Amino acid sequence: MAFWIFKCNPDKYRLADRLADPNPTLTWTVSRFRDEINAGDTVLLWVTGPQRGIRAVIRVDQPPRLMAEFESEQAYWVERDTQEQFRVVA
Repeated sequence: MAFWIFKCNPDKYRLADRLADPNPTLTWTVSRFRDEINAGDTVLLWVTGPQRGIRAVIRVDQPPRLMAEFESEQAYWVERDTQEQFRVVA
């Protein structure tokens, strides 16, 4: 098991609103270390900006794979995420 820090830009993604959602399954885009992140790893979600800091701790359920964003996650993006990207499911 490994520990990772994933960055969240509040100008692009509304993490506080997402954390208030009772749906426990979320995705997170990853650009680095895709081959090293595994199911069971722990992730700290770090928000950037003036109110920066760790806002959540999540566990990876599925390692990164190329996929579209879940429709249930679109509400939290400032602009819809329509690209297929490498994402973990947590």
